[in-house]
Amino acid sequence: MIKGILMDKDGTLVYFTKDWVHMVRNFILKFTDGKKAETILVEIGYRNGILLSDGLLSSASTKEIITIIASYLDYDTEKLLKSFQYYQLVCLKEEKLSLEPVPNLVETLHKLKEQSIILGIATADDYESTLYTLKTLGIDSYIDFVGTSDRFLAKPNREMLDEFCIQNQLQYEEVIHIGDTSVDMEFAQTCLAGIGVLSGNGTEQELKKYTDHIINRLDEVIDYLPTILCSVTKT
Repeated sequence: MIKGILMDKDGTLVYFTKDWVHMVRNFILKFTDGKKAETILVEIGYRNGILLSDGLLSSASTKEIITIIASYLDYDTEKLLKSFQYYQLVCLKEEKLSLEPVPNLVETLHKLKEQSIILGIATADDYESTLYTLKTLGIDSYIDFVGTSDRFLAKPNREMLDEFCIQNQLQYEEVIHIGDTSVDMEFAQTCLAGIGVLSGNGTEQELKKYTDHIINRLDEVIDYLPTILCSVTKT
């Protein structure tokens, strides 16, 4: 029985737009010139105008990304991290960082809650920006747990899953994780199952290395849950 669902945020609940890359580039440019900024962007996963699905920008925690940036800038990581967290939140509040929800997001979460499913977030992003996103999208009331990489070890470490289960009295085999990257599907190996969505940066080929369960976007999960249960029963 599926009692809990942990969901990734960027690429799963909201589309991962180039606004994110522009925001990171503009932040870097506060500390260095354009040539070095482009070198750093390549290092963290943005090359020739393409956001790499296996790059840090697609799935790493904010601290992991800032650690690389700080090393290039010869800047204190913790100070740069705090500066970036503040800058990101300002960009969100000033709508310089767009929040485009996947189709039927509110309706999907509502239907899942009607089935008494406990819902949680497990994201590489930080707490304040995640909470702001949930409130702006009007979905914070549906979320029972918010796991972020500034409060827990980043995925694929299972600490967020552990805490989600502890807080809600769940077993691993009662939880599925939905995400758009191979890191999400690695994280899901401890769960009942992982469902990969094609609304983010991960390709079907990449996701299928870790899971047989692939859907186009989150609103398909309602009809897909019986398939998960059926596959588990057969095994």
